[in-house]
Amino acid sequence: MNTDRNKNTKKLKGELMSIFSNIKDPKSFTNLKVYRELYPLVLDCFKYLDLQSSNNNTKYIKKLLEDSKNCSINILNNLAIGYNEYEVKNKVYFYNLSRDNLSKLQSFLVILSDLCLDENKVINIINSFQDKQKLLNGTIKKIESYSKPKN
Repeated sequence: MNTDRNKNTKKLKGELMSIFSNIKDPKSFTNLKVYRELYPLVLDCFKYLDLQSSNNNTKYIKKLLEDSKNCSINILNNLAIGYNEYEVKNKVYFYNLSRDNLSKLQSFLVILSDLCLDENKVINIINSFQDKQKLLNGTIKKIESYSKPKN
């Protein structure tokens, strides 16, 4: 099963690169490295949560799974919005929202692992996101440095 997942992930990454390379605007948010790195992880997580949602009939768990899916999508949406902001403080604000959603998603996953999700799968997802969170933190620090006065 793991090899099927790896094949699907490689196929997905290939398709993403095709989609991203066909976007002509060099100033598009899709050229943001952290966006490109997070996109396949968010998509995998979303699909996993969606599958679990369809397999679960408990009203409250379904709601928690839906909130988690929305949170995962907002990670990317806030990066896109922030990328297109002109002022540094607004850009940093939306990138911080993205980071907040990333942390919130990880919290949802921990809670859901105690309720219905496979613990090993959740650990893998969280570890993957933590690696990309470092990239997001670096991006935020770099953007913030643009607004600091130079001595």
